[in-house]
Parts: sequence; C-alpha cells; structure tokens
Amino acid sequence: MGGRGRRAGGLVLNFGHQMEVVSNGRLRSGEHRVVTGARVARTSLASFVWPELWCTVAPAQELVLAPGKGPLYRPYSYGEFLGVYVAEAGDRDAVMAHFKH
Repeated sequence: MGGRGRRAGGLVLNFGHQMEVVSNGRLRSGEHRVVTGARVARTSLASFVWPELWCTVAPAQELVLAPGKGPLYRPYSYGEFLGVYVAEAGDRDAVMAHFKH
C-alpha cells in the first residue's frame, strides 16, 4: 500500500503467504514496505506465526466446498514452504507458484 491517499489514523494489515493459502486466495500476501515521514509519528507492530515444520497448510475446507469453487493451492508442510521460500529468495510470485493447483 503506497502512502498516497491514506488517511491519518489508518490501519494497514499485511497478510502473509500462509493466510493467502488458508483463505484460498481471498486474502493476498503482499510486500511489506514502509515509507516514513519526518513530521508524523508512526507505530508498527509485527506478529509472526511459525507453525511446526511438519504442520500442514491448506485452503480451509469451508472455502473450497461451495459450488464452483475448488482449492487454488495444494496442501504442503510448513517445512516445504520454508525450503521453497529460501530457494526463491522470497520472491512472492515464484514462491506461491510452487503451491498452486
């Protein structure tokens, strides 16, 4: 999200790769960038979820059982995700392509 058009007091949430998969693409992971200004204070809070390496990540069944819907991503282990993330140097599109159906 760029700085243009944002309002004072706004809240920006960035969802990560795992939430994109669990939401079956309804939420999209984004680049985490911030540009600060010298005149206005800004507060940031980061919260990370680190599942066990063997934990399976997959689209939520409730989101793929609707008529005409299917999973956009295949199930994978979090350990597999980390390996792909490192191999692709964190390139969002390249990483997510590994897990698309």
